Amino acid sequence: MSLQEKVKTQRIQLGLTQKQLAEKAAITQATISRIESGNLVQLQSNSLKRLATALNVTTDYLIDSSSELSNEDIIKNDPGAKKLINIYKKLNRQLQENILMQSVFLYEQQKKKREETENPAPITPHPKKA
Repeated sequence: MSLQEKVKTQRIQLGLTQKQLAEKAAITQATISRIESGNLVQLQSNSLKRLATALNVTTDYLIDSSSELSNEDIIKNDPGAKKLINIYKKLNRQLQENILMQSVFLYEQQKKKREETENPAPITPHPKKA
């Protein structure tokens, strides 16, 4: 996966807009846009570090085209994921299944909302009354 794909995928998984990511990473939204569109040739190392931190990944993950983010990396870099896993482990099987079903439901809702936001239905004019 390329840098542009990794940044966009991770940003979306975190539920961040380009503007929100830019604020977290202390870089401009235009830079995020150029990264995601593949139009940024070079990123300064300090900006890359801030971007990786904002995305809860390592700089190695971002720059290594053969590197994929493992579950261990996600847990290590995201305190919320670590807490969620620890709580999940303490639940009985039935509650674990409930958590999984709710997670899938919430993910589908988020995905649907994002798709509606990115692809709004066209506005059709009302017919004039005669």
